[in-house]
Amino acid sequence: MKRLLKKSLSPGDLSKLFQAGQLTKRSIYGSLDLQVIREHFSITDVEIGDNAILEIPGVTFVFDLEGSSANIRDRGEQNFINTYAEMFSNLTAIIYRNNGIVEKFPGDGISAHFLKLENEPNLTFSKSRAANAAYEIQTYMTRSGYTGYRMSMWTGESTVATTIGNDNHHELISIGHGVNMAHKLEKVIKDNGFTLGMDHGISRYFKEKTNKAVNERLLPQNLITVSEKHWYGVV
Repeated sequence: MKRLLKKSLSPGDLSKLFQAGQLTKRSIYGSLDLQVIREHFSITDVEIGDNAILEIPGVTFVFDLEGSSANIRDRGEQNFINTYAEMFSNLTAIIYRNNGIVEKFPGDGISAHFLKLENEPNLTFSKSRAANAAYEIQTYMTRSGYTGYRMSMWTGESTVATTIGNDNHHELISIGHGVNMAHKLEKVIKDNGFTLGMDHGISRYFKEKTNKAVNERLLPQNLITVSEKHWYGVV
């Protein structure tokens, strides 16, 4: 590890970092403030760092569009883009309106984060914003007639961003327990017939905001930890 900064970077510094898609050759620890959250989170072709780490505690959010492979196979790539480009644009707008930040668009999905802001003492507001965004997305998808999608959300106290790859190609990625859980939960949600799945903390805010039924389910054995044994699903 290189030098360790025990403070948050200034909004200007972080803005330049994310806009340029670069991490410096220092280990960087600190949460992001509201101004920086609204900047673009660039992940492609970034300058590779030397053990550069940016701490980004928050909620990882995953959206997956079901049946896209069959759609592309049957109707072609261009038709898929023409059909869903506007939808993904609107979903991105909802995420940013709730002070979320998109990490990447993995083909037919979205990977995003609702990070702890600089002036927030804990992840309470991150959970609330994630729950609100999920509800807005559900509402939008229903009103627009879209079916066959899933969303998963999981809180990560120790999520970090770092660079991976080599001089030929390297990207900025997020790593952490919350990231792993959010992505692995997506299949569990599908297998159980739900549209949305989340951890207990987020589920409390979702239920308060929506009055929808939230169903407690046991996590698969390989996802159970000492402190986490259940996930919470919404149809």
